[in-house]
Amino acid sequence: MADPSRPGRRLRLRAEDNEDLAVIAAVLQDAVVRIGDLAFLPSRRQFVGLFTRFCWEAVSPAAPDRFIRVRTGLYFDTVRAVRTRDVPQDRPDTVLSLLTLHAEPTAEGVALDFMFSGGGEIRIEAECIDAHLSDFGQSWYTRHRPSHSGDATAGS
Repeated sequence: MADPSRPGRRLRLRAEDNEDLAVIAAVLQDAVVRIGDLAFLPSRRQFVGLFTRFCWEAVSPAAPDRFIRVRTGLYFDTVRAVRTRDVPQDRPDTVLSLLTLHAEPTAEGVALDFMFSGGGEIRIEAECIDAHLSDFGQSWYTRHRPSHSGDATAGS
Protein backbone atom coordinates (compact mmCIF):
# COMPACT_ATOMS: atom_id res chain seq x y z
CA MET A 1 0.00 0.00 0.00
CA ALA A 2 1.20 3.48 -0.76
CA ASP A 3 2.45 5.79 1.97
CA PRO A 4 -0.63 7.74 3.19
CA SER A 5 1.38 10.91 3.72
CA ARG A 6 2.35 11.10 0.05
CA PRO A 7 0.91 14.40 -1.25
CA GLY A 8 -0.09 12.87 -4.58
CA ARG A 9 -2.73 10.78 -2.81
CA ARG A 10 -4.81 13.81 -1.80
CA LEU A 11 -8.13 14.22 -3.54
CA ARG A 12 -9.47 17.45 -5.00
CA LEU A 13 -12.92 17.15 -6.53
CA ARG A 14 -15.57 19.47 -7.89
CA ALA A 15 -19.23 18.64 -8.43
CA GLU A 16 -21.52 20.50 -10.82
CA ASP A 17 -24.17 17.83 -11.47
CA ASN A 18 -25.69 14.68 -9.94
CA GLU A 19 -23.06 12.42 -11.48
CA ASP A 20 -20.23 14.49 -9.98
CA LEU A 21 -22.02 14.65 -6.63
CA ALA A 22 -22.32 10.85 -6.59
CA VAL A 23 -18.51 10.66 -6.72
CA ILE A 24 -18.18 13.04 -3.77
CA ALA A 25 -20.84 11.07 -1.88
CA ALA A 26 -18.90 7.84 -2.44
CA VAL A 27 -15.64 9.45 -1.29
CA LEU A 28 -17.33 10.85 1.83
CA GLN A 29 -19.21 7.68 2.82
CA ASP A 30 -18.43 6.98 6.49
CA ALA A 31 -16.71 10.34 7.00
CA VAL A 32 -17.11 11.73 10.50
CA VAL A 33 -17.65 15.36 11.40
CA ARG A 34 -18.10 17.36 14.58
CA ILE A 35 -21.24 19.47 14.48
CA GLY A 36 -19.04 22.44 15.37
CA ASP A 37 -17.06 21.85 12.16
CA LEU A 38 -20.11 22.52 9.98
CA ALA A 39 -21.18 26.08 9.18
CA PHE A 40 -23.59 28.02 7.00
CA LEU A 41 -22.04 31.35 5.96
CA PRO A 42 -25.05 33.34 4.70
CA SER A 43 -23.07 36.44 3.67
CA ARG A 44 -20.90 34.24 1.40
CA ARG A 45 -23.80 31.94 0.45
CA GLN A 46 -21.66 28.93 1.42
CA PHE A 47 -22.02 25.82 3.52
CA VAL A 48 -18.67 24.45 4.74
CA GLY A 49 -17.56 21.37 6.62
CA LEU A 50 -14.32 19.84 7.88
CA PHE A 51 -14.65 16.07 7.75
CA THR A 52 -12.40 13.16 8.62
CA ARG A 53 -12.90 10.74 5.78
CA PHE A 54 -12.17 7.05 5.50
CA CYS A 55 -10.10 6.50 2.34
CA TRP A 56 -12.10 3.75 0.66
CA GLU A 57 -9.93 4.15 -2.44
CA ALA A 58 -6.88 2.99 -0.43
CA VAL A 59 -8.40 -0.24 0.96
CA SER A 60 -6.16 -3.12 -0.04
CA PRO A 61 -6.60 -6.90 0.39
CA ALA A 62 -2.83 -7.01 0.96
CA ALA A 63 -3.27 -5.01 4.19
CA PRO A 64 -6.63 -6.11 5.66
CA ASP A 65 -6.09 -4.33 8.98
CA ARG A 66 -4.39 -1.14 7.82
CA PHE A 67 -6.63 1.64 6.62
CA ILE A 68 -6.23 5.37 6.03
CA ARG A 69 -8.12 8.45 7.20
CA VAL A 70 -7.53 12.07 6.16
CA ARG A 71 -9.00 15.51 6.91
CA THR A 72 -11.17 16.84 4.09
CA GLY A 73 -12.74 20.20 3.48
CA LEU A 74 -16.07 20.39 1.67
CA TYR A 75 -17.98 23.46 0.65
CA PHE A 76 -21.05 24.31 -1.38
CA ASP A 77 -21.63 27.64 -3.12
CA THR A 78 -24.92 29.36 -4.11
CA VAL A 79 -26.53 28.26 -0.82
CA ARG A 80 -29.81 29.96 0.10
CA ALA A 81 -30.73 28.12 3.29
CA VAL A 82 -29.75 25.20 5.52
CA ARG A 83 -32.16 23.12 7.57
CA THR A 84 -31.40 20.36 10.06
CA ARG A 85 -33.31 17.53 11.66
CA ASP A 86 -32.05 15.57 14.68
CA VAL A 87 -28.71 17.41 14.63
CA PRO A 88 -28.09 18.82 18.14
CA GLN A 89 -26.63 22.22 17.23
CA ASP A 90 -26.31 23.12 20.91
CA ARG A 91 -23.69 20.31 21.26
CA PRO A 92 -20.85 21.27 18.87
CA ASP A 93 -18.61 18.37 19.98
CA THR A 94 -21.15 15.75 18.91
CA VAL A 95 -19.71 13.59 16.14
CA LEU A 96 -21.85 12.57 13.18
CA SER A 97 -21.08 9.75 10.75
CA LEU A 98 -22.10 10.42 7.15
CA LEU A 99 -24.04 7.67 5.41
CA THR A 100 -24.78 9.41 2.13
CA LEU A 101 -25.27 12.67 0.30
CA HIS A 102 -27.67 13.18 -2.59
CA ALA A 103 -29.44 15.91 -4.52
CA GLU A 104 -32.94 16.42 -5.81
CA PRO A 105 -34.24 19.22 -8.01
CA THR A 106 -36.61 21.80 -6.53
CA ALA A 107 -38.60 24.65 -8.08
CA GLU A 108 -35.90 27.09 -6.86
CA GLY A 109 -32.81 25.00 -7.71
CA VAL A 110 -31.60 21.95 -5.81
CA ALA A 111 -31.85 20.38 -2.36
CA LEU A 112 -28.70 18.64 -1.15
CA ASP A 113 -29.36 16.13 1.62
CA PHE A 114 -26.75 14.81 4.05
CA MET A 115 -27.95 11.65 5.83
CA PHE A 116 -26.13 10.66 9.03
CA SER A 117 -26.20 7.47 11.08
CA GLY A 118 -28.68 7.75 13.91
CA GLY A 119 -31.16 9.63 11.71
CA GLY A 120 -29.68 13.14 11.62
CA GLU A 121 -30.16 15.09 8.41
CA ILE A 122 -28.94 18.36 6.95
CA ARG A 123 -30.66 19.85 3.90
CA ILE A 124 -28.91 22.55 1.89
CA GLU A 125 -31.08 24.58 -0.46
CA ALA A 126 -29.00 26.01 -3.29
CA GLU A 127 -29.37 27.49 -6.76
CA CYS A 128 -27.36 24.64 -8.28
CA ILE A 129 -24.85 21.93 -7.44
CA ASP A 130 -21.53 23.69 -6.91
CA ALA A 131 -19.39 21.67 -4.50
CA HIS A 132 -15.66 21.48 -3.82
CA LEU A 133 -13.82 18.80 -1.81
CA SER A 134 -10.11 18.91 -0.90
CA ASP A 135 -8.03 16.65 1.32
CA PHE A 136 -5.48 18.49 3.45
CA GLY A 137 -2.84 17.79 6.07
CA GLN A 138 -1.21 14.47 6.86
CA SER A 139 -3.25 11.32 6.46
CA TRP A 140 -2.84 8.57 9.06
CA TYR A 141 -3.26 4.84 9.46
CA THR A 142 -6.08 3.30 11.44
CA ARG A 143 -6.96 -0.32 12.19
CA HIS A 144 -10.69 0.46 12.20
CA ARG A 145 -12.78 0.03 9.09
CA PRO A 146 -16.33 1.38 9.16
CA SER A 147 -18.97 -1.32 9.28
CA HIS A 148 -22.68 -1.31 8.67
CA SER A 149 -25.13 -3.74 10.21
CA GLY A 150 -26.01 -6.31 7.58
CA ASP A 151 -22.82 -5.64 5.59
CA ALA A 152 -20.96 -8.94 5.52
CA THR A 153 -17.93 -7.42 3.76
CA ALA A 154 -17.12 -4.78 6.34
CA GLY A 155 -15.01 -5.52 9.36
CA SER A 156 -15.29 -4.01 12.82
